[in-house]
Amino acid sequence: MKKIVFILMIFVLGPFVVRGQTTINIKTALQGIVDNLEQLSRRLTGNEELKIRKASLKNVIDLALAESNDLKNKLIKIAYLEGDYLDLRDTLLKELGNHSSYYDSISMALEKENSLSKIKNISTQLKDWRRIVYHPTLEKIVNFLLVFEGRDALQLAETRFNNISNDLKKVNNLEVIKNSPLNNLLAKAEESLNEARELQKASALIILKSDENDTQKLIEEELDKIKETYSYFLEMSDWLKKASKK
Repeated sequence: MKKIVFILMIFVLGPFVVRGQTTINIKTALQGIVDNLEQLSRRLTGNEELKIRKASLKNVIDLALAESNDLKNKLIKIAYLEGDYLDLRDTLLKELGNHSSYYDSISMALEKENSLSKIKNISTQLKDWRRIVYHPTLEKIVNFLLVFEGRDALQLAETRFNNISNDLKKVNNLEVIKNSPLNNLLAKAEESLNEARELQKASALIILKSDENDTQKLIEEELDKIKETYSYFLEMSDWLKKASKK
């Protein structure tokens, strides 16, 4: 009996990860630099302020390029895309390429410029460009990544469910299993998985329509259902732990 319970525990207690999306927070970095420069400019000479502003703006551009490359790599790594999703991924990659070219042009202009007023203008232009051009694209990319990371998380949960279900069937005739809450918990996990699957389908359709708010809402609901599924797996593991000690 203890051996059977232990085997079931291996599948129920196996590791699971729901990956989150991380990007470099350029907006915060940029605002912090702007605030610091405003304070410094009140007590620096023109040449000192020029050097500091150029160095700070160069750091912002480097961070922005790093963020762009990070997003590009994440998009490229998404597997099994086809049709409209492949086309959308290619469009987003092209937009990121255009953004990188813009950063390169700003960096070249910054390197050649020695006028404090023009450096300030470049900083303002970059800030406005990110707000008007970059941030809308960033929203689309983040949602696209989240949809397909949600897909991967769902597939992982489905694999775990199938493993647990198959092993539970092998011992379902045992009296201790018949009288346990395991089958009921597995049924609840299946229900949550089915709901997560429908939410995944809906979010995958909406990203093609560029509805950011609805996409984020559906993704959040999908991940909640996946977490709920794992909560039932954990309840099963708790019961199995106690049963293995009897």
